[in-house]
Amino acid sequence: MLNTWLMMQVLANHQFNMYYTYHNDYHQDKYCLLYYVNDQLYDYFEVPVNLHQIISYCFRHSLENFIVINDNIDKRITFEELQSKNISSQLLLSWSAPIDLAENYEIFLRNTSNVSLFYEEMFFDNFTIPWFGPNCRFTFDSITEKSFNEFVTIYFRSQPQIKIGEKITCYKHLLTCETSLSCLDWREICDRKIDCFDGSDEFYCWQLELNECADNEYRCHNGQCIPMEFFHDISLNPDCLDRTDELRGTNYPDRCHRDPAFRCEEHTCRPGIDEFPCGNGQCSTKFDSTCHNGRDNIFTNDSCSNAINCRIDFYDAFDNMWCQEFCSEIDCIEEYCSSLLNFSTLRLLKHVQLLFNNSQFTIEPNEISLSIYVCYDEKLCRDFLPATIYLNDSSCRYFHELGLEKLDTFFYAH
Repeated sequence: MLNTWLMMQVLANHQFNMYYTYHNDYHQDKYCLLYYVNDQLYDYFEVPVNLHQIISYCFRHSLENFIVINDNIDKRITFEELQSKNISSQLLLSWSAPIDLAENYEIFLRNTSNVSLFYEEMFFDNFTIPWFGPNCRFTFDSITEKSFNEFVTIYFRSQPQIKIGEKITCYKHLLTCETSLSCLDWREICDRKIDCFDGSDEFYCWQLELNECADNEYRCHNGQCIPMEFFHDISLNPDCLDRTDELRGTNYPDRCHRDPAFRCEEHTCRPGIDEFPCGNGQCSTKFDSTCHNGRDNIFTNDSCSNAINCRIDFYDAFDNMWCQEFCSEIDCIEEYCSSLLNFSTLRLLKHVQLLFNNSQFTIEPNEISLSIYVCYDEKLCRDFLPATIYLNDSSCRYFHELGLEKLDTFFYAH
């Protein structure tokens, strides 16, 4: 036991105490670690008070099956054995024991004479460094000498730009959503801007706006209710998700890519302002700023659309360096697109799309050639002209059949 104690002292200053680790817990999140936010880490122009925040980082139920149980357990020690060695619950915590287990052990110590079989059969896993947590199944890569606080701080300070093909956090609950972006962030749901072609990201949002607050509460613009004493209390730390409880003009969101605090990670962009959510609390505008993480680049999973976006410089914030690599040749559209070119960014409605002839597709400053076909879902356009041809599982008509012969180009602005 002495060897165990000496080994554990190595990790005493870098303990990893998880909680919500039992399978009978009814929490959506499990296997959580706590991070204490120190406001002094961030170089803001205004820090009126020293705020304290504790943030949970957890696994979701859907990820639990992917957590590998490793054989890193040296020995399992029962609560009775721990008690016989005069081990305290505080000492267990210093050994990176889960908080749930330390709490149950404390209950066991205080009720030894009347303890249930449940507590008698519980045990502590003596693990091999650097493993920790229940069944010794967790570890960090190359940071065994750092605390969890240091790990989170390093991660946020060194976040690189999002590159094409990288996995990013997405809101996955809109099963019917199709969008020109690679995916939607949760901040783009119910933000009064339609991002899905079928508008599903704005369905039922009116129910939020009908919410009423109590007399001692402040009603945020989005219908959320917060205690009245939080209204106009600290400008750098709004409590409404949409930040409407504090005055505008605070410039901290521009630094949110390095800040894990509630004011960034749990906030949306202000309503009524043409801003793009960067996925980390920062809100970019077309004229003032771009996302530090590069999320405002219109990267899609469609190489053809990426090639066209690069050629027409569709957004000012588009990653020109990436485009120079991806689409350095003038004929890159012919390389990445099929003979019938479907430019997903130019969809008019969920089911209406324009098909271009690749060999005749031309791009000039602020204009592109007309499409050859206009395709649509025939079931949704019963009173429309019958289809001339069927392409890509859609009903289509030649563009000139729509009576728009005088048009010869599409104009676009960015």
